[in-house]
Amino acid sequence: MLTGLLMATPMVAGAQTTPNPADRLAMCDPVTLSDLFPEPVEPPPGDTPISIGGRGRTPIAPVTPAVTVPPEKPVVNCRPFVYEMGSPVGHAPGVISGFGADRPGGRKHKGADVGGSKLTPVYAVSDGVVSYFGGECCSLAVRHTDGWTSYYIHLNNDSLGADDGAGWGIAPDLTSGTPVKRGQLLGWIGDSGNAETTVPHLHFELRMPDGTAVDAVPSLQASESTSTAEAMAGLAVNPEIVVFDITGPFRYPYVDDDGSHYESAIGQLTALGLVTGCGLPLGSAFCPAAPVYGADVESFIHNAFGIDLSAKDIIQYEPPTGTRALTAIVSVFDCGVGRYCDGDPLTARGVAQMFAAIGDALPVRTGPTVLGLAACDLPLSEPDVVITRAEFAAAAADLLGLATEVECGAAD
Repeated sequence: MLTGLLMATPMVAGAQTTPNPADRLAMCDPVTLSDLFPEPVEPPPGDTPISIGGRGRTPIAPVTPAVTVPPEKPVVNCRPFVYEMGSPVGHAPGVISGFGADRPGGRKHKGADVGGSKLTPVYAVSDGVVSYFGGECCSLAVRHTDGWTSYYIHLNNDSLGADDGAGWGIAPDLTSGTPVKRGQLLGWIGDSGNAETTVPHLHFELRMPDGTAVDAVPSLQASESTSTAEAMAGLAVNPEIVVFDITGPFRYPYVDDDGSHYESAIGQLTALGLVTGCGLPLGSAFCPAAPVYGADVESFIHNAFGIDLSAKDIIQYEPPTGTRALTAIVSVFDCGVGRYCDGDPLTARGVAQMFAAIGDALPVRTGPTVLGLAACDLPLSEPDVVITRAEFAAAAADLLGLATEVECGAAD
C-alpha cells in the first residue's frame, strides 16, 4: 500500500485550539539511572559496640548494611524531558521494556526496547556520524551533530525465516565514520546478542554528550514519524519520490513486494545486508517493478564479494529494445558509443557482464547466464531488455546459491 506525498492539513478559518497547560511547563532535566537508583549511603555514626559470647571476646561494632537513601528533591512541576528526534522505526514506537528495568546480574536497563518484527527497518533519529560499528553485524551508534549519541542494538543476524546467526543486520555501505542523515536506513530489527531468547526488538539508547544514558521513553513517544518527507532532515523534498504508508499490515522487510514471486529472493538478500529499498521512509519499500541501475549492481557486488567494480568501465551494449525496454540515454561525449552511462537502466546483458567480471569470486555452480535462468519473465532470447529490481534480486540470489521460492506464473 502506498500513498502520495503527504500534505499538511489546512487550518479552518476561525478555529481555535485549546492550549494544553502542560505545554507551558518548563522541561525537566533528563532522567538518568543515578536519579532512579541513587548510590547507597552509610548510616549515621554513633552505634554502641557490643560484645559477643563471654569473657575474652573483643567488643565489635554491629554490622549494619548500607541503605539506599534517596536524596530529598524539591517537587518540581515540569514536563518530561524530550529530545527532539525522528522515530527509529518510522512510526509510533511501541516500547516493551523501559529505562531502568531489571536485567540479569543486577544490571539496570540503560535503554528502551522497541518491539517489532524481524527485518523491520531501523532509521537514524538525527544527523550525525556512525561512531560505533558492531563488527559482528548487529549494533551501531550514531554521534549526533549536537554531541548526543543514539545506540541501535539487537539488529538482525539471521537469514530469512531462520534463527541461524547467518544474517547481517546493518545496512550496506555503513561503517565507522560514515555520515548519516536523520531518517536514513541503518539496518533491521532482529534478536541478536543477549536477545536470542526474547522476542525481536530494537534496544534504543540516548546518551548525553558526556556519555550518560538517559530515559529515552518520553522522546520515543514524542518522536516524529519518519514516514513523511518533511522528517527527512537534509534530504531534498523531491515530488518524484514516493512516500509509502508503513502503518498498515505487511510482511517485513518491504511494504510493496507481498505476493510477488520474487519476494523470497528479495527478503533473503535483505537479511544478508546485501540490498536496500527505495522511496520514503528509506528502505521501507523495494520498488520491484522499477529498473535496476549500475550503482545497484556495484553495491551488491561490493557487499557480497568485497570487490569494487565500475559498471561504466565494464558494460558494453547497444541501447535496449523490445516491448519491456526503457529508452537508454547514451551520451557519445560522456561515455562513448555503446558504453554504459551513469544513470542508465541496466539490461540483462549488462548485468551478466558485471557478474562475469567478478572473476574467481564467482561461485562455481553458476555462470554469467544465470540472470536469464532466474528471472521468470526474462527469456534468454531478450538479453537487451531492461530488467527490474525484482528480476535482479532473483538473479543475485541464484548467483549466491540461496534457496528461494520463485514460482513463475504467480503474482508479480
